[in-house]
Amino acid sequence: MKAYLAKSNRCNPTDYSVARQVIKNSGAELVEHNGGSYSNDNLLSSDIVIVLPEISTSPVNLGRGLYEQMISALDHNIPVWVIVENAVLLPRVARVSQSDLRLLGNNDYINWARLTLVPLNTSSLSGLLPEKIEIIL
Repeated sequence: MKAYLAKSNRCNPTDYSVARQVIKNSGAELVEHNGGSYSNDNLLSSDIVIVLPEISTSPVNLGRGLYEQMISALDHNIPVWVIVENAVLLPRVARVSQSDLRLLGNNDYINWARLTLVPLNTSSLSGLLPEKIEIIL
């Protein structure tokens, strides 16, 4: 499984480290944009997109880049999950649909869109990813 981690540049660094570690520990291939010229090739070749916004309360304002990554994945039927809570090594995620996203209609690239989620419909991030299987000889 290929997991694309899309993050806000203003996300909590600890939350980011925890999310990366959970994905890596699952055995899933972690893919993310690490700067430079952006291409959505890695995003569109992933099996799942996990989003780490700036803050984890609903509603969440999204920057233009994060919003466009989410819409692109949803347009290509790639499941999108947003991290809504990051307990120590057990992040909680909620599934995102296009109806959860709303453009704010301004030219503010930091507050481009709004994401509203029902916080009761959450799962653990590790539950979405494959379990790592170790064979010991």
